[in-house]
Amino acid sequence: MTDGIDARGADALTVVLIGGPMTVDDGSTLDSRQPIIGDPSSRVTRASLATSLHWWTTVMSLVSPILDSSNPGAFALVIGGRSVVEVRADGELRRTRLRSLVPGGSTTADVLRCIDEPLPDGYEIVAQESFQQWREAEGYKQVQILFGCRIPHGSERWVFLDRGEYYLHLAASCLRPSLIVDTSWGEEIDEDGSEYEPIAGRFREFEKNRLAGDGVVVVMPHTHRTDVFLQKYVNWVAAGRPEDNSARWSPPLPTNWDPTAPPDPVRYSCPVPVHAQFRVTGYLRDGEWRDPADLEAARSLLQARYDLKIGIWDLVNNATLRRTLLEAVPPAEPPVTSIDVPSAAAQRAQREVARRMAERAREEEARHSIAVLLQPLRDIGWTKLIPRCDLCLPLTDLVPLSTIRRAASWPNDESYPLVQLELTISKRHCTVNVFTIMYNQVDLRRYVHDRQKLLEDIAGPDKCDLAGSGVVSLYRRQGGWADDVDWSAVTSAIADRSSRWREAFEDLCQECRRLLDQWAIADRDSSALPEPRPSAAQVLQQAGPEGMRAALRSAGVSLDTLSTDQLLEVFVSIADGLARGQSVTSELCSKLMIVLEDWDTAVSVAWTAQAWAQSEQAINQYREDGVRFVKWLGAGGDCQQCEANSRIGRVPLGQPFPSGHRCPPAHARCRCCLAPSIGL
Repeated sequence: MTDGIDARGADALTVVLIGGPMTVDDGSTLDSRQPIIGDPSSRVTRASLATSLHWWTTVMSLVSPILDSSNPGAFALVIGGRSVVEVRADGELRRTRLRSLVPGGSTTADVLRCIDEPLPDGYEIVAQESFQQWREAEGYKQVQILFGCRIPHGSERWVFLDRGEYYLHLAASCLRPSLIVDTSWGEEIDEDGSEYEPIAGRFREFEKNRLAGDGVVVVMPHTHRTDVFLQKYVNWVAAGRPEDNSARWSPPLPTNWDPTAPPDPVRYSCPVPVHAQFRVTGYLRDGEWRDPADLEAARSLLQARYDLKIGIWDLVNNATLRRTLLEAVPPAEPPVTSIDVPSAAAQRAQREVARRMAERAREEEARHSIAVLLQPLRDIGWTKLIPRCDLCLPLTDLVPLSTIRRAASWPNDESYPLVQLELTISKRHCTVNVFTIMYNQVDLRRYVHDRQKLLEDIAGPDKCDLAGSGVVSLYRRQGGWADDVDWSAVTSAIADRSSRWREAFEDLCQECRRLLDQWAIADRDSSALPEPRPSAAQVLQQAGPEGMRAALRSAGVSLDTLSTDQLLEVFVSIADGLARGQSVTSELCSKLMIVLEDWDTAVSVAWTAQAWAQSEQAINQYREDGVRFVKWLGAGGDCQQCEANSRIGRVPLGQPFPSGHRCPPAHARCRCCLAPSIGL
């Protein structure tokens, strides 16, 4: 977030909510602002409005006059779904592309991230970062990250964004739309209906990703959850935009996830409005709620009298025009009673759940049959090694993960090959990829690029996609578990190529082995040094109970009321957890609750103490590695002081950031970290 956006804050944000009563396809009536039983996030009503032609017709009648009143080239940025639905005769839904319905033409904007390579033609740089990556052969190397946006330059009135929330503030700040029509925003809630994300962090994220310029207007579906969220947002703005109280949030307790359980039907429930009285039912401007009646009256008038050449904001803001031209009718209050999901939508959702469960059963049965036919691959060394792929072919011996990650201890220290081939059978394709677990130390893409002709010859005549943005695909063939495929032929083709792939990647395997040997030599030599590099657990041990208390106090977590014995008990529990490679677990927090008597406080103490020890250990490591500068890497939903620390860029190692801290944590449960940097 730039300083300018920070300064504008809520004063630059206008939110228009569109909703109201509707009759859906089973004949039942409801209001979009009405709570739905079993749906605390208002997912059902949000999906209903976002895919409703009636809702989009109302939105278009509002957006068009606003664009007409704006500067030439003004457009609306659409975030969220891109289709409207209607009910077919058989009760199922038929979808129509939204782009074919919006007036004034449409186009697409895309945000792309490139690491250490230039942006493609047609993309403009909207942000850039740099960091230092350790490569054994080159030492620390500067790695450049460019964020580029494909910016439309035509006369289209509607622009659809091809990215999610992470890239939104980059695209919006670059595109500078006059309006944002957002059907994606929905504050997620835990299963028991409680909020578990820091509210201030969510508010700042909301502003960060939607303050695309001065006077931006955000149009959203009016649901019960949107109403609750925006009301809390207004109260937060009125209170001076305070930070979160760390004691009010704790991560949800671990639960046993059952992958075989059917999905929640609420996720697929979408009532289809067949008649609706959608209108402007909410109007938030300059951090305050305004009466939506005048804006709705102006919209209705311009929709009926499109020949009028009067700006919509002139109608809303000019008292004389309001009295002479508008007939403002206050919106009716929404029902306060909760209702069930409409029956037709619930039945469609149940059918969708049944279809997905049948598809899952079909996939399991097909994979079981295919697994039998893959036996020739197992005979030559392919094996089931990791869950994400059907079979793997290790190209090196298995090495403990702690050795590869260079950690003294690693939870569930399993062994993995340094380089492996991965066979993945999806619904429509069969793919063989290459992967190295030492991806931070060796340049796999450069390796395959240098051998592109060889690898393409091995894969031929099937596809060899070496230029993909994700994994490196050595072999790709049409047909997956849902198709009628001669798996014996596929198995034979992969088996014939396996030995040639082994030879092609032998140099990469040797490079990885050399790195391990070099690490072993370095670790052996360092073992003779009088002061070996301390681990995070050792950093905490060296600080002692009082040092831990001082570090927590600096982050706003006080243990001053504890006696010496109580403080020692807390210290021993946290230090023991770090030494065993544990993070903030329910077991650890349960131990701390014996002394601290509060779950939230136990989580805050454990989280913050471990984060401090790990940051101090990182400083020691960077100093020994010769790193001179570091930067503060913020996590999502940062507080103001963490954002300021991130914006300042690099600082000399060991020197304080703007918050006064030389490393995270800056506050309770701070999720930021310190990284080496040469900065820009």
